[in-house]
Amino acid sequence: MRSAQTSLCLTMLASVLTSALACGTGGGDDGDSEVVLPSSSTGEDTTPISTVTGAATTSGTTASPTTEGPGSDSDSDSSSSSTSTTTGADPTTTTTTTGVEAVCGNGVVEPGEECDDGNPYDDDACVAGCKHAICGDKLRQMGVEECDDGNESDADWCTNECKLAFCGDGFVYAGFEECDDGNDDQTDACINDCKIATCGDGNVWEGVEVCDDGFNDNVYNGCAPGCQKRGPHCGDGVVQSNQGERCDTTVKDMPGVTCTPLTCMYNFSAVNQMYCAGTCSWAGPDGCDSNDAAIFCRLKTGNIASKAVSFTLGSPTNSFGFPCGNPKDKAVVDGQGNDPRINLGKLPEFLVNQPVMYQVKDILLTHGNKPAITSVVCTNPP
Repeated sequence: MRSAQTSLCLTMLASVLTSALACGTGGGDDGDSEVVLPSSSTGEDTTPISTVTGAATTSGTTASPTTEGPGSDSDSDSSSSSTSTTTGADPTTTTTTTGVEAVCGNGVVEPGEECDDGNPYDDDACVAGCKHAICGDKLRQMGVEECDDGNESDADWCTNECKLAFCGDGFVYAGFEECDDGNDDQTDACINDCKIATCGDGNVWEGVEVCDDGFNDNVYNGCAPGCQKRGPHCGDGVVQSNQGERCDTTVKDMPGVTCTPLTCMYNFSAVNQMYCAGTCSWAGPDGCDSNDAAIFCRLKTGNIASKAVSFTLGSPTNSFGFPCGNPKDKAVVDGQGNDPRINLGKLPEFLVNQPVMYQVKDILLTHGNKPAITSVVCTNPP
């Protein structure tokens, strides 16, 4: 049925065209005209008729193809459009794109930017690329960072906190520090100049060294080589008389006298009598007076600035004490005819520049019942 209709239409169209051709031939025309007949087909598709007259001029608008599918909206906007205009043989095309690109440095924070301060400086809070300044970006932020070397090493001149390396920061600066424990303790394995503790550095490494004077040459009050023992010193049990020691730890064979720790000097604080009658005076004219009492105070207190506030004269006892202070006095003898006194020599540390005599017992027996200082009250200024 459809084919019969098509054939009928083609027959009618051919009749109309034949009449039009006859009219065109008989009437004449200033120009040539050409009529192109459509191809006949028994199918459904037909070819449209094109008419060309003179020089070709085409003006039109070409839009990007739009595909509408289920659920599509024919009124929706597209993201971009293009318009092309062709005149004559040479085509000219103009393309317009909708949207604004971010510009770093315009002072406006736009999409894709963390910041934008509008300046070209990389030492503030907003650096190149419109990024926030951070420690590790290799850009030093003034007033905030001391340095920024852009790496993750704490062993170089700039630490991961963007601070300049220094001894005591807890990080070992390679090539410059042997150690760095971050404390100010001079008695541990790493001393304060960031060097490993060693014998001879002048610091006693606790638990490892006994001493360390920096020389360790075994001198008096020094340290022996190896830092494992002290050199000769007060308290080693040996009286170093060439170093001014009078005793060491104890005083042998002298009841009433002890040895002062750390100084190794005699301690006469327990002595309570000083014989000073006649030519046995310790200072000043013969007999007992304030000069004898002053020497007695300096010996008892160990203080060269000590003075006697008061003193009492009485008979000596047979206990220990200071006997006749005159070493040339031959009248002092015991039952065997021997001088029982001990000559300690001069004791300048007590400001006594005459021989100091000491007797361990029997002062009454050997000296007789003559005056002696039996009690004294002394000052003891600092």
